Amino acid sequence: HRPRQKPKDLIQMRKSACALPSFCSIAAIILICSQCNDGAVAFMLTANDGAARVSSVHVQRRRAPFSHLYMSAAAADEDDDDEDEDMQVELGDWRNFRNSLLQTGLTMTDEGDDSPSSVEDVSGAGSVTTMEKDAAPTRKSVSKKNESLLKVQNEKLAEEYMNGVWSHRVSQVETGGLVLRMPLEYELWHHKTSQLGQKLTKRLSLSGDCDNNYSEESLSTDSSGITSMAKTVYWYKGAQELIKTEMSEIMTNAGKDNGGRIDPANLSNNQLELLEQYLHCQETWQEVCLVFDRDDEAGSATTLVLNRPLATKANEDLARMLLFGQWTETNVSQTEKLVNFLNAFDNECPIYIGGPDCHGEPAILIHGIGDLEGAREISPGSAIYEGGLDAAIEGVMSGKYKPLEFRFFVGKHQYTENELDVRVDVGQYQPIACARPVALKQCIALPKPLWHEVMELCGGELENVSALELMKRDDLTQDID
Repeated sequence: HRPRQKPKDLIQMRKSACALPSFCSIAAIILICSQCNDGAVAFMLTANDGAARVSSVHVQRRRAPFSHLYMSAAAADEDDDDEDEDMQVELGDWRNFRNSLLQTGLTMTDEGDDSPSSVEDVSGAGSVTTMEKDAAPTRKSVSKKNESLLKVQNEKLAEEYMNGVWSHRVSQVETGGLVLRMPLEYELWHHKTSQLGQKLTKRLSLSGDCDNNYSEESLSTDSSGITSMAKTVYWYKGAQELIKTEMSEIMTNAGKDNGGRIDPANLSNNQLELLEQYLHCQETWQEVCLVFDRDDEAGSATTLVLNRPLATKANEDLARMLLFGQWTETNVSQTEKLVNFLNAFDNECPIYIGGPDCHGEPAILIHGIGDLEGAREISPGSAIYEGGLDAAIEGVMSGKYKPLEFRFFVGKHQYTENELDVRVDVGQYQPIACARPVALKQCIALPKPLWHEVMELCGGELENVSALELMKRDDLTQDID
């Protein structure tokens, strides 16, 4: 586990990892990167139903060779504390390192991906594989208008965005990352075990258009370029037609029997499933959510919707709700805080609806200021912070900070019993890892909606889906870079 390992030592490391008993419980993915003469070798250790599996990939040498041990769970060697001090890093370093791996020609596969590009057949979410030769590089700029607006709102964050913005899909929800609400077409296609997913798969396989009749295996391969777009269009249009046909049948039956009202008791299982998915998709349309908290053991998670602005200014009633909650009466000791808040955030106060739950609680304050007194980092290394309201008020009043460096969220999404993970598994939400400016930037009057911006930054299939969703809208002007 040291930098500059000899090749024979790397082979022994891999043999040792493979020798782990199948009952080992591995709580986190561990990536070990060690430099050798002709580049770097990374070992990915994952857990799948209690079985330990190992894969290895070769990374071509870059100008600055990798020379650190990156781990998402601490495993320090107590016997060599002094030697290991410089090698202990935080999860944020792992996120940046993982992104740098993707830039060198690696990509993350979804769970169960058996594409030929895999270095080794390893089941488990987030496996590292070699990227296909025709894969397009990650795009660094997708909207000049959005970037210009960010410069006006927050110069420091804009500089950070321009110098190193990145975003890519991951297979599991991560605190400090994002989850994106995907279109219903995407949900039907990726949830192949559902009744409607099976119906869509069968519908596509029986398509009479020979030019577009791809196999399920080829459709699942996320390559780039024209081929990738053609595949995405094929299953997307097929899902769109299925939704249209099923919804038309539902409405026709409702019109005949109940005067236009839909009676769930008269719907088939397929129709009831589709109707529930359709309504949920409408309620959560293109949400971009920050994963604020996650407890794997309890199966709970909390997310904040980033792209549902409520107000840009705060009056007295709104300020009181942000500070003390909806049902709390202001006492004398709170009056001074209310007055100071209005002095600081009266003219500019970015407020968002964070979700449907807990609207009566005080607002959650999110920002990127690490040395703000009273603030805490929501995930180690994420550089995204919550809290520190008193210091924020004082800082804005003194001119140290600007109001647009902060975001207030009323309400949130609360998930229990692994509900968020289930929604990810069925294709409703897509987990995303991103640079912090993507999560911290304001979503007020964006020329290009944040959902499309993140999807295009990810590239590949997600960028294709974004382009197809844009075709449904006539209220947005094309942002040509």
